Amino acid sequence: MDQVLLYFNLKYKGNWDKIYDALEHKERIEASDLEDIEKRINCKYITILDKRYPNNLRMSYRPPFVLFYEGDINLLYRYYDTVALFCDENPNTTGPSIESICDETAASKYVILTNYETGSGESIINYCNAKKIKAISFLSGPIYNSFLNHAALKTLAHNGGLVISECYENLYSDENDDNFSFRVVSGLTDNVILVNIPLNRSWMTTIKCISIAGSHIYGVNSDESTALQLERCGVTMVDKYTNILETI
Repeated sequence: MDQVLLYFNLKYKGNWDKIYDALEHKERIEASDLEDIEKRINCKYITILDKRYPNNLRMSYRPPFVLFYEGDINLLYRYYDTVALFCDENPNTTGPSIESICDETAASKYVILTNYETGSGESIINYCNAKKIKAISFLSGPIYNSFLNHAALKTLAHNGGLVISECYENLYSDENDDNFSFRVVSGLTDNVILVNIPLNRSWMTTIKCISIAGSHIYGVNSDESTALQLERCGVTMVDKYTNILETI
């Protein structure tokens, strides 16, 4: 059955709805379709049926049928010791620096979870690599393309971190896919921290997706107007980043 899930994931390019429909309607698969199916990928994978699949992720909203990964999969089991961290592309001018945020999080013994393609995700991963801080990067895009183009992700996986994606290559084209991928956050941690994120449509959609999935969302923002609007969206706003780490 693992190979069946892998087949449908590759066929429908990680699109959750299409994979679900194929399974629900028992879409026909030829035996030849499953031959050497695993040789079509150049990374590791687990399916929702695998005993190694994290229970919190399995019980989350629309859990990925397949997770492609590189690195230490054991980091997925540290649900209560993981913090999802999302920052503005340049928070240094108006708030805590990426360096101080990562250092304080690591000092509190948390694994950092972030999205490499969003905000300061790349800077966070680069700093974690430099300081050998345990981190997980989940990708909105396909893992194969990202590994080809971003050395930082290879370094992360090589140094004991983890890179995951529910798509292998050629992501299904849909304007909601990037935000939809953020739903996996609730299956990997209960705590999400937003640092000086801009109040735009993309981030508001992301916040909605994460909150629907059930994670607690905390925020630090120097702009009072933005902070107020985030609070109205269910984000718990605090004055200092360290206050969040003491709360969770």
